[in-house]
Amino acid sequence: MKTNKYRLLVLSDSKISEGNTLKSTISLAKMIDGQIMLFSIKDPSKVVKETNQLSAMREINHQFTSTNNNLKRLAKSASEQFGVNINSTFIIGRLKDEISQFLKEYQPDVVVLGKKKRNILNFSSDSITDLILNTFSGPILVTDNDKTIKSDKSLALGVLNSIGQDAKENIFNDLLPYTNKPIKLFKIIDSKSKDDKSAQQRTKNTIEFVFEQNDSSLQNLSKYIDRNGINLLYLNRRNFQNKKRRFLSTYVNKLNVPMLLSSEHAVKY
Repeated sequence: MKTNKYRLLVLSDSKISEGNTLKSTISLAKMIDGQIMLFSIKDPSKVVKETNQLSAMREINHQFTSTNNNLKRLAKSASEQFGVNINSTFIIGRLKDEISQFLKEYQPDVVVLGKKKRNILNFSSDSITDLILNTFSGPILVTDNDKTIKSDKSLALGVLNSIGQDAKENIFNDLLPYTNKPIKLFKIIDSKSKDDKSAQQRTKNTIEFVFEQNDSSLQNLSKYIDRNGINLLYLNRRNFQNKKRRFLSTYVNKLNVPMLLSSEHAVKY
């Protein structure tokens, strides 16, 4: 049996079939030779509506069987349609505890999160965001409902500030054969010598856009991402250590593009 190079863990709710999360994850898996695990979880307090203990247990069992079967059907159907190995796991339990335990057991290479409540665990939720960022050191894919990664088209890859290239992370290099050239490098720097417009530099394989750090930085960056048709933005997590960690959620939520957050031990390119 063929062994895939990467294990992708999608933290989902029961509506994973909606939106672009599964589509983007499948496309990424096809490019990097990955297998996918859909991990869905519900808090018991959101499942049980009955006060009677027996009725509550029946409701939990019903919800578990129904959701688990639906998730398995989705995984099987998508796997057959797209030729990607997809499995699923459904659990009723406390979110943070169950996610932490499953991360230890499954040991994924990539974790997939989303920004919209309607298709995936909300990345903007402080508790879930902090949990993943603090306990998972590998790459994190954050999907977007408006833009999708498509494996049948060349990848318009953008890089924000730097590229992670440590020994644990080969995912960036595995994506390079599928990317358009030149790659777009975006930098936001704290420099009074730059105005609020992009300063552009070009080398053989890259074009670099430089922005000054100010109140309009993300707005200007977003415009250039759209203008260049970027459908995956690579972001180095090392630039958001400690007190800067809170800015990471701001970048993710305000930039309407799928993002690949580097491993925790990324190094400057």
